[in-house]
Amino acid sequence: MIDRAKIEQFIKNMDGNKYLATIYLIRRVTGLQEKSAKLIPGSQRFMIEQSIDEFLEGKSRVSFTEDATCDIPKFVEAKEDPKHKE
Repeated sequence: MIDRAKIEQFIKNMDGNKYLATIYLIRRVTGLQEKSAKLIPGSQRFMIEQSIDEFLEGKSRVSFTEDATCDIPKFVEAKEDPKHKE
């Protein structure tokens, strides 16, 4: 089971938006599945845990943009986190 505190922190880091957090995880896991030739039972849960951990550790930085032609926000892998600029 995924640690509830990690999930809450993840959502908080997504500006408290559960919708954005869910869309991010769906897209992240879908991308990981496309790279993997074979799924092992339970691997999706592991991918979700890994994605949350990487995001919280700052290894995976994203930004999102809203598109007037689509209701789903577009996520872009960020090269540099504006919060961590020196």
